[in-house]
Amino acid sequence: KVRVAKAQKQRADLFVSIHADAFTSRQPSGSSVFALSTKGATSAAAKYLAQTQNASDLIGGVSKSGDRYVDHTMF
Repeated sequence: KVRVAKAQKQRADLFVSIHADAFTSRQPSGSSVFALSTKGATSAAAKYLAQTQNASDLIGGVSKSGDRYVDHTMF
């Protein structure tokens, strides 16, 4: 909620969130990019990937914020 409030206060047009991904092996490398679509997943594969990513966030301890707009965006 704090990040959303800060972005709204500054009248931001874009919000960028940078995360450090982790894995048990040092072999994988590269980057990952997630973009929010106002139309939802564009294919069955994209929908499946989004659902599994959202489920792993919930399992990993990311809780819903209680704000329906943030929760709809994130989950």
